[in-house]
Amino acid sequence: HTRSLCDWSSDVCSSDLIGQIVLTLTSRPGIGQVSFRVAGEPRAVPRAGGDLAPPDEPVAYDDYSALLSPGIITADGQ
Repeated sequence: HTRSLCDWSSDVCSSDLIGQIVLTLTSRPGIGQVSFRVAGEPRAVPRAGGDLAPPDEPVAYDDYSALLSPGIITADGQ
């Protein structure tokens, strides 16, 4: 499925928004990494630490786990 959740034309996408997408998707069985594309082209996305993941590098749960509050159930159920 394709969804437009960011203003990709101006590269405005917060790490919180990207993190929510990645944490949600990687909590599902069989999904370990997520890639972002716009018009078929890979996109760099901000990680929770503030750096950008290169366009050709998928991001994963660990890239955004710092966004979780204490007491939140993690991907491994802990």
